[in-house]
Amino acid sequence: MMKDKRVALLMLSVLLLTTLLYACGDSTATVTTNTTAAGTTVAKTIAAATTSGNTATTTAVTATTAAATTVANAKPTVFHWAKTGEPLTLDPAYVTLTDAIGSQLADNLFEGLLELNPQMKVIPASAEALPTVSADGKVYTFKLRKDLKFSNGDPLNATDFIYSWNRVARSGLTATAGSAFSLVDGFDTVWNQKDEATRTALTVSGFKAVDDYTIEITLKKPGTYFLTQSTLPGFYPVNRKVIEANPAKIGEPNKSFMSAETVVSNGPFLLKDWKRDTTIRLEPNPFYSGNPKPSVSAVTIDVIKDATTSKLKYDNGELDEVGVPLADMQTAPKDPKYKDAYVQVPLARTTWLAFNLSGDNVFSRNLKLRQAFAYSLDLTLITQGALSGSAFSATSLLPKGFPGYHEMNNFAYNLDKAKQLFKDAGYDTPEKIKTLEQEINNWGNGGLSGGLVNSGDRNANKVMMENIQQQLKTAFGVELKVNLVATLKEFVQRRDQNHEFLLYRGNWEANYPDPQTFYESAFFSTSSGNSSGYKNPQYDELVTKANSASDSSQRYELYYQAEQVLQSDVAYIPMYNAVEPRLIRPTIQNWGYNAQGPMKLKYMQIKPS
Repeated sequence: MMKDKRVALLMLSVLLLTTLLYACGDSTATVTTNTTAAGTTVAKTIAAATTSGNTATTTAVTATTAAATTVANAKPTVFHWAKTGEPLTLDPAYVTLTDAIGSQLADNLFEGLLELNPQMKVIPASAEALPTVSADGKVYTFKLRKDLKFSNGDPLNATDFIYSWNRVARSGLTATAGSAFSLVDGFDTVWNQKDEATRTALTVSGFKAVDDYTIEITLKKPGTYFLTQSTLPGFYPVNRKVIEANPAKIGEPNKSFMSAETVVSNGPFLLKDWKRDTTIRLEPNPFYSGNPKPSVSAVTIDVIKDATTSKLKYDNGELDEVGVPLADMQTAPKDPKYKDAYVQVPLARTTWLAFNLSGDNVFSRNLKLRQAFAYSLDLTLITQGALSGSAFSATSLLPKGFPGYHEMNNFAYNLDKAKQLFKDAGYDTPEKIKTLEQEINNWGNGGLSGGLVNSGDRNANKVMMENIQQQLKTAFGVELKVNLVATLKEFVQRRDQNHEFLLYRGNWEANYPDPQTFYESAFFSTSSGNSSGYKNPQYDELVTKANSASDSSQRYELYYQAEQVLQSDVAYIPMYNAVEPRLIRPTIQNWGYNAQGPMKLKYMQIKPS
């Protein structure tokens, strides 16, 4: 009997070695998963062999052989993606939503205490569970998992998180991820400090490592939206050893985040390769202990600037998911070959026609004129016409389906009402209409800031403004020029920092799924995102109360009341919520897009074609 047991164990050892040799080929998540399954089978059958004699030996060999065969036959499952550019940086302190590819890669390379699941619900990530919160709503206590590691195998604990967050604050205002810490006590004191020597010597009072696996974060005021804020890139941990080995100038991204050889992360994937302006490759991080672990063996990203080229590659089977070019937006939904692939992705972004409400100008002093403009625009001509169905008409600041959303009907298209309001506003003769036209077109810098202003980097921006231009001409006989600023960067700077435009495109995209990001960021009187200069104490009071309320239904009601104040003032004219038509190969399962953008790739599965 003992001899039989030894034979069984020997045979199993040989088969286990064979299984491991198979797994040492192309490093893939699929192979790793099946190897683990085989290893588990081996362990169970060895235990059985020591107690069940010859029958167990036969069973063990059969089961292990089957497991080894499964591993040997497993095929790599690679997701082939495309992006129009490459990241500006992968440094969590400097990643922004405006750099879409950078933020999307960071979401898969790194992991904070908490994360948003595909349903945009906040769930634990590096933390064991959601935090406990003190009675006054200010102190959040997080317990870390004890199996955390960086992608190079270095252990990860509370001091690494505290170091990383203080690094964001010490980097100063150029570290854009710092906006995620707006509620943390003492953060702004460091982040806003202009003197570099003073700033880099400070620490944030609201961060505390109680022990290796316990973190306390103290807020300056209660705010339940802090949980959603803490899923943003600023909360991702970085490896101090790597940062200090690659010194960078204070206030600039660390150069270690610009090369596959030096990027060290802690999320479900690691950066395997990065060929400038060509391809990027992600592979599963072998030290990732979270759930779920990636089931794809790799993600390859081709840098392709032209959407039509990407779609051709999709049609040729070279890519698994692409955006639909503007030229194909009408035909793609009806094409039989895309029946199971075409999806419309609603984005957490609202675009509106904005007025300059600061100082004394034709719009800031005339509510009826703003009302006339609001009722004169048929939004379906913009969304279904100019934008070819790539957007839904908006009725409020919040996108449809967003937490706290209420359907509004304050600015329903009514041309007769618009014309009467236009006359009531004082524009009841051709001479007065001409004066209005000239005042808008010649506004600022000899007219450089006048007319209908938008960025000229996308054709959709141009056709949208041309559509509004035509509708205003039809309604009032006013002929406004379309003023396209060359780049998005210049447009945003002149809009948000200089506040120089009179009539222009406003927009906000949610960093996280909470109404606060819209209502406080876009129109609160002291917000840096309030490009229009809108000020109303009643609005500010409602938003302030909503931010600190602990009950969700109460918070949403207060934000709704704030929305009603905005629309009563005609602080803006809601136009549309962005919708992104995309083609996703039907073999791609448990992945796609929600209103925050692409879901994390660790949830993806690729079924056999």
